[in-house]
Amino acid sequence: MSRLFILIAALFAIAPATAATTAPAVSATDGVAIQGYDPVAFFTAGAPQKGQVEHSYEYEGATWRFASSDSLATFMMTSGPHNDGRPNLRCLADHC
Repeated sequence: MSRLFILIAALFAIAPATAATTAPAVSATDGVAIQGYDPVAFFTAGAPQKGQVEHSYEYEGATWRFASSDSLATFMMTSGPHNDGRPNLRCLADHC
């Protein structure tokens, strides 16, 4: 009985520390999402393009970089905070 009590007490002691640690919503290396590549260019240009520091946006705990201001604007309209954080991939593929 005392072992069971100790086990339960230990679990309650560990649980708050574990619950307080949450994984970031976006996987980022050095705080930069998808290694600095423009997420919109995969759809609009059909190829990966490195994003530029001057076209950056902080979102979901990471810095997203874009190749151009147009690419950043497209992200803001189709993904990001204006779309509840979910990318509208169909819109990106149709270049809307």
